[in-house]
Amino acid sequence: MAGVRGRSIVVVMIVFLVVMILRPRRGERETPDGRGGACATLGRQRSISSLAARWARGICRGKLFQTGAREVTMFSWLRRKGRQRIGTGESAAAPNLASVRATGEASDTAGPVPIGENPANPGFSARGQMGLSNSGRSWPEKLDCPVALRQVLEKHGHAVRADGDVIVEQESGLALRALLAGFEPIQPVGIKTTTTIEIRHPVKIPEPIFEYQHSSGDSAQESISKGFEQWYALDFAPLTDAMRADPRNCLVMKLDFIQGEWAGMKRRVVLGPVGHFRQHAVQEKPREGSDEHPFCSCCLFTRCLDAFKAKVESRGFYALRLYAVRGPDGAADADCRINGEDFDPGKDALKRYVGTWPAAGVEFRKQYVIVQDAPEDGGASEERAPEPPGAAKELELVGV
Repeated sequence: MAGVRGRSIVVVMIVFLVVMILRPRRGERETPDGRGGACATLGRQRSISSLAARWARGICRGKLFQTGAREVTMFSWLRRKGRQRIGTGESAAAPNLASVRATGEASDTAGPVPIGENPANPGFSARGQMGLSNSGRSWPEKLDCPVALRQVLEKHGHAVRADGDVIVEQESGLALRALLAGFEPIQPVGIKTTTTIEIRHPVKIPEPIFEYQHSSGDSAQESISKGFEQWYALDFAPLTDAMRADPRNCLVMKLDFIQGEWAGMKRRVVLGPVGHFRQHAVQEKPREGSDEHPFCSCCLFTRCLDAFKAKVESRGFYALRLYAVRGPDGAADADCRINGEDFDPGKDALKRYVGTWPAAGVEFRKQYVIVQDAPEDGGASEERAPEPPGAAKELELVGV
C-alpha cells in the first residue's frame, strides 16, 4: 500500500513539474497569431534558449508570446496597415523565427512604450541592444538611432549638434528625434527595421510631427542607417526649404487669397523631389485640349488637390506623405499621411490618380510635400471662418 502511495506521490509531483515548466511565466500572455511556427518576446530580460526550446518542442506553435500586460503589434514589412497598436489586443503575425527579444533603455516588463513627444508616434527606443535567434543561430544586435541619423546628416555636409537624443540641424534649426518603431529578423541572416523621425521647430513646427522609414540590412544599425538615407533623399530638402524665406532646392507654389474673409492670407506649398519607378518606358501624351502635361514634381499633389483643400485653405503646418503604386496585376494602392498620421481622403484620391497613369507595368510615385503659411503672410494664427462663396485665389508657381 505504501509503495502504491509513494508511486502516486511521484506521479503527482511529475505532473506538477511538467505543468509548471510548460505554463507561461507570470507577466507573459499567449495570443494566437494566425500562423504557426513562430514566437516573439519583447521588452523583458528573458532567456532566448528557453523560448527556442519550447518552440522546437511545438509548445508554442501557432502562438505569439509577448511579455507584460500589453500587446505589441509588429509592423508589416511590405505595407504598414495602420498605426502600431499597443494595448488593443490586436496583434500582427509574428516573424518566422524561433524567438525575438528587444531590450534597451525603453524596455520594461510592460513591453515597449512609445517615448516620442507626439502621442501618435509609435517609436519606443532611441538606442539599445537586441538578442535575435532563429532555428540556426543566436546573435546580439546593438542599435543607436541618434548616432545613425547624425552620421547621415554629417555625411551630406550638415552641421549638427546633439541635445540628448535629439539631433539639431543647425542651419535650419530643425530638431530631429530618431526612434526604433519595429523590427523583423530575416531568415537566415539580416533584419528589417521600422523607424520614425520626429520633427520640431521652435517657430515653424511648435507641435512635433513625424514620419516613418522602412529598410533592411545585414545588421540593425545598417538597416536603420539605410532608412535614414532614404528619408534624407526625399524628405529633408522640403523640410529645410520650408524653414527658409527663399527655398533653395524645391519647386514652390504660392497661393494668395485676394477677396472675402480670407483676403490677405498667403499660403505656400513646398514640393519635395519625387521618387519614381516605372517598369516600362512610355511616351506620355496629354489629352488634346486639356491642361494636362507629362508627369512632373507638381502632379502628385495637384492631381489630388481636392483631398487637401481644407489644409491648403487654413492656417498651419502640414507635412504630406504621398505614395501611389500600381502593382503587377494593375491594381492601384496608395498611402497618405499628414504629419505622420493616416489620411484616408488623400489615400483614396491617390488611388484614383493611379487609374489615369499610362500603361507601363509596375509603377510607383512617392513625394513629401509641405503646406504652410507663406513667410510674407502677416496674419495671426487664430481660427478663421470657412471661405465664403466666390472668394478669389491667385496661384503662382515658383521654380527654384
